[in-house]
Amino acid sequence: MSTTSDYLRHDGRLANQLRDVTITRGWSSQAEGSALIDFGGTRVLCTASFESDVPRWLRGRGPAGSPLSTRCCRGPPIPETRANP
Repeated sequence: MSTTSDYLRHDGRLANQLRDVTITRGWSSQAEGSALIDFGGTRVLCTASFESDVPRWLRGRGPAGSPLSTRCCRGPPIPETRANP
C-alpha cells in the first residue's frame, strides 16, 4: 500500500518535500534593505526604507499618530485560466 509520502510531484519531489528556497539579500539598490525570495517558480521582492522623520501625513497628530507605516504592492493578477494541479 502506498502512502502520500510515496507520491511524486510533476517536478520529481515527494509529496512531503518542500521546494528549495533561495534568499538573496541586498537585491535592490533602490531601498535601504531588500531581499529577493525565490521558491519554485515564485519570486517575491521585499524592500524596506527608513526615514528618521515623521511622515508628512502624520505631522501634527500628536502621540496618537504612529511613525511606522507599511505598503504592499502586488504584481499583475493571476489569469483566470490558470491550471489547477
